[in-house]
Amino acid sequence: MTDERSKDCEVGYGRPPKATRFAPGKSGNPRGRPKGSRSVGAILKGVMSQKVTVSEGGRMRRVSRVELMLLRLVNDAARGDPRATKLALELNDRYGQPTEGGVQSGELSTDDMEILAAYSTQGLDSWTDQGQVRKEAESLDGDGL
Repeated sequence: MTDERSKDCEVGYGRPPKATRFAPGKSGNPRGRPKGSRSVGAILKGVMSQKVTVSEGGRMRRVSRVELMLLRLVNDAARGDPRATKLALELNDRYGQPTEGGVQSGELSTDDMEILAAYSTQGLDSWTDQGQVRKEAESLDGDGL
């Protein structure tokens, strides 16, 4: 009889004392997460997908906030902002669709390599020192690019 009773009363990992166990149908977290509450990620996704009105070329157009941010990034890159250019190129490499007739990295001309080397290493300041740009382009050619 003591063996059967000791098994029922045994307390340990996963076996709390009977007096402190939750009653059937009762939760250990009675208030819990309120119904309908959303995670931060869900809220952010909703906010980023909201449509805003943009004037583009004299026309009003509705785009998502993510698209608006990408449009501004590309416009800043086109104006010559080196940080925006770098980020836009990285995003294009990561998410852009490869084109059938596009230029492959092995097909870049020497002039293109000079331009890319200038942007990647020193930004717009290296445009003035063409000798330095050529050295960087040659070192990139040697690395298999």
